[in-house]
Amino acid sequence: MRGWFQQGRRITAVGRIGDFIQELKRTYVHDELAFTATQHTCDERLPLIDTFDLERLPIREGEKWGSAWQSSYFVLSCDLPKEYEGKELAVRLNLGGEMLVYSENGTPLYGLTSYSHYEKDYLKDVHRIGFRKGKVTLYVEVAANDLFGIERDEKKLDRSGEHPEGVWNGVFTYARIGIFDDRRWKLYLAGEFLFDLYQSIDKDSPRAIRVLGALLDAALIYPVRGTEAALSALTEVLDKPAVPSALSTTAVGHAHIDTAWLWPIAETHRKVTRTFASQLRNLERYPSYLFGASTPQHYRWVKEEHPALYSEIKSAVASGRWEPLGAMWVEPDCSLVSGESLVRQIVEGKRFFRKEFGVDVRNCWIPDVFGYPASLPQILKKADVPYFLTQKISWNAHTRFPHETFLWEGIDGSQVITHFLPERTYNSGGRADGLIRAERGYLEKDRLDEFLTAVGIGDGGGGPKDEHIERIILAENLEGVPKSSFGRVDEFFDRLQAARELLDVYRGELYLELHRGTLTTQARTKKNNRIFEEAVRVIESLFATQKHYPREAIRQVIRDGLMLQFHDILPGSSIGMVYREADALYRTMFETLGELIVEYLEDNEIAWRFISSSFFTQDRGIDRSTRLSIYRFNDSDDMRLVKLEGLETDGKSYMLDGKYPLTQFGDSHWLYLPLTRKGWNSFVLGERTPERVSKDSLILENDHITYEFDSNGRIVKAVDRMTGRDWMHGRAGNALRLYADTPQKWEAWDIDYYYRYQEIETLQAVEHRYLVDNESFAALRFVYKTECSTILQYAILPKQGREIYFKTHADWNECRKLLRVEFPVDPMVEWASCDIPYGLLKRKTHIQDEQDFARFEFAARGFVDVGDGKTGAALLSDSKYGYSCRDGALGMSLLRAPLDPDPFADLGEHSFVYAFCPYDDKPDHVRGISDALNAPDIAVFAEEPISVDSQPLALEGSGVELSVLKQAETSAALVFRAVESGGQERLVMLRCDSSLVFNEADLLEDVISDKEYRNGDLLEFRPFEIRTFVQNLR
Repeated sequence: MRGWFQQGRRITAVGRIGDFIQELKRTYVHDELAFTATQHTCDERLPLIDTFDLERLPIREGEKWGSAWQSSYFVLSCDLPKEYEGKELAVRLNLGGEMLVYSENGTPLYGLTSYSHYEKDYLKDVHRIGFRKGKVTLYVEVAANDLFGIERDEKKLDRSGEHPEGVWNGVFTYARIGIFDDRRWKLYLAGEFLFDLYQSIDKDSPRAIRVLGALLDAALIYPVRGTEAALSALTEVLDKPAVPSALSTTAVGHAHIDTAWLWPIAETHRKVTRTFASQLRNLERYPSYLFGASTPQHYRWVKEEHPALYSEIKSAVASGRWEPLGAMWVEPDCSLVSGESLVRQIVEGKRFFRKEFGVDVRNCWIPDVFGYPASLPQILKKADVPYFLTQKISWNAHTRFPHETFLWEGIDGSQVITHFLPERTYNSGGRADGLIRAERGYLEKDRLDEFLTAVGIGDGGGGPKDEHIERIILAENLEGVPKSSFGRVDEFFDRLQAARELLDVYRGELYLELHRGTLTTQARTKKNNRIFEEAVRVIESLFATQKHYPREAIRQVIRDGLMLQFHDILPGSSIGMVYREADALYRTMFETLGELIVEYLEDNEIAWRFISSSFFTQDRGIDRSTRLSIYRFNDSDDMRLVKLEGLETDGKSYMLDGKYPLTQFGDSHWLYLPLTRKGWNSFVLGERTPERVSKDSLILENDHITYEFDSNGRIVKAVDRMTGRDWMHGRAGNALRLYADTPQKWEAWDIDYYYRYQEIETLQAVEHRYLVDNESFAALRFVYKTECSTILQYAILPKQGREIYFKTHADWNECRKLLRVEFPVDPMVEWASCDIPYGLLKRKTHIQDEQDFARFEFAARGFVDVGDGKTGAALLSDSKYGYSCRDGALGMSLLRAPLDPDPFADLGEHSFVYAFCPYDDKPDHVRGISDALNAPDIAVFAEEPISVDSQPLALEGSGVELSVLKQAETSAALVFRAVESGGQERLVMLRCDSSLVFNEADLLEDVISDKEYRNGDLLEFRPFEIRTFVQNLR
């Protein structure tokens, strides 16, 4: 056959080789026999040990057994003929969904999946069962879904149809047992790998020509001389070693398992089980193989549900062949959560791995998160997590990130070694084309010889198939591909640490130029997360000095809340079932926290009548007392906004201390009154004459500012009464704009840049009324209507300060629409200061390059402030995260209505508050207003004032936030955490009881300094520094 490649016959040769490889794939399991099958279908996911006594019905191939999200428990049996004895056997199963083979005592053995509509290579239907004789019986659990959920119309244009959330038919397709020909399988794998190699390199190179020639020889020899002769034909090209300059890749077996996404959380329990069971079998079969898995939450499920399997995992970890990855409890979204949530993710994650396996995980493994804040390096560094891995930024739609291995520097100067997977996936199949692409594209190949590859089926779990492992073994030392071998992630990063001086530095956030819609989608979940974060801080501080500290109850709430921060739950990119699960879990969490308030009051013998907070209300149904006590975890003495939820006043009006009216706005009551930093503040409650407002005006004003509205609800003037400055700059504020929201690809994930050209209308109020004018507030009420939705809004101006609040209730029934609000700001200010987790990030307000253009929507937590350091204006929110600031317009995304993956996302009732805050000389004041807006105050009506001292310490000075006050994770020691929030060097004084002595600790509460701090000592803070202090109990 010499010269064939020069004579125009290559196309035919390539076709023949492809047919040959497919023939091998179809026949390495042969002489198959059909199983006899019985099954039991139910709606529940049953413990495996409870499935053996089920009443089962016979079922034949081609028959349907169930529908979406049901479960079926199969028993398969087959009598083997004598000729099967002494031969390795394999089963080939497609029972109509994801499958788990388990033992006769209910122990998980191996996971299989029949189908994936995302990736054909994810099909996993063959399970080698070794040598058997006589009768073979298999127990198989089947889930009526595939690796990626059920079948959905991802391009639907409306919510019509019988099954708008998707369908699934659980059909018994086949169940066979046959002889497994290991040598034919090895020939298939070698041929497939070499064929990929040929197609990935210069096809006229000597290496390509010789590889293709050997493959053609094998294809032609095989039908004549058999498997061994065909393998021999490939020996020469398989024995060619890698060239000396080839890079190396450390491969880690991996299964990215989304804690929820296109399937409910309940199904993830089983995905984890299937994955972990399969990978234990792979460790048994391949001595050189190593597997790594993140997410302690997943391990915890296995520990609770499958103790025998968990014991195997513990042994594998102890042997060094199973590596716990990622220091966090789950792989969370990192932009929508608070800084303290990121801390607790690490505290809970590292604590679990230390306790369960005796290992300290020092890498942050979160490869699929939609952007990473510039404050994260400090949080990682202060928790002894010096290594960070992702690949998501390679998904950028506009620009290419300049590095793949580098030092990522945060806003405080902390650095962590960062690696982006050069194959740009955490689901590598170990194929030659992917390995070659990674080597060619590796941005640091001029100075580094090694990169990391995460091998295995992911997103829906599964991990490496046998084929994936075999490919890495084939690539160990082979010309044309990087030198590949399985290794540990921690050792890989340690080698990068040794080459640290070769790495470039990148400072700032890792912004993903994609998936900006996740800052807004599924607004209820985002609001519940904000309440959870703030409520935990309050409850921890409330109990900090109590003899009984409900550590385990609080920890369980924290762990549940951390789980719901997973990067497809909190961002809003999961199916509707996930949000129904999340809503139920949040209700349980808030109920638990509320019960702790009751416990606190009763432990302190407080005769309470009514409890109100943003997360819990309880009424004893008896007459109200004359005392109202308010608890806030507060580090300043100032006039503050207080919001009381669930309070029924029976039509009566009340005043506190004779001067602070309790003012009702819709479903909540607002107060504006002074709160001290001591924790509890008590007021005398008295009735007042109901207010009768007869004004017909569109002006709200106090001693500081005058806001003039038009009849459509927009602010046309905001005149500072001290300077005469108009903060509207001649334009209109509070402009509610409705846009068509038609992202090009991922509905729930994306807002594309062209949305601004699809404005449908600027909403105009259909009703307006002057509602309130009392000692604390002046307020207007507006009603807006679209074709499908109604929005009720209260514009509320406190009698002190310049900030104006917009308490908004939306009955939202749109389809593929986006609601945003905009306010004018000074167009000459070049930077916007954005609140990020434990920090502040400056972003450009003008477009100068493609990177600036790509950041048309960005994440911020409490506020975005556009100012020059002295004067400016900020936009704040209690539950919104997607902001924009371009050419003098500061905007915020309020609501969306995408159709996929949840066609009913965000429909229904929403309540939220945003605020516009101009300032003349106190930019630090913005954070205080933001904190007050988000504070989940606890209000208690009781017979006597509550005087329990729940805040035993304070920090005197400005710019440093007391963010946490609690008891330690493992002792009764007090712990407090403080953060410099403005980017300046600060000096504050510690004020506490003279008996208290503190040492500085890391974020894990491990003491790092012998220096002692007492009452009156000064604490120095660098810009954005996070410091933690633990009480010395000695």
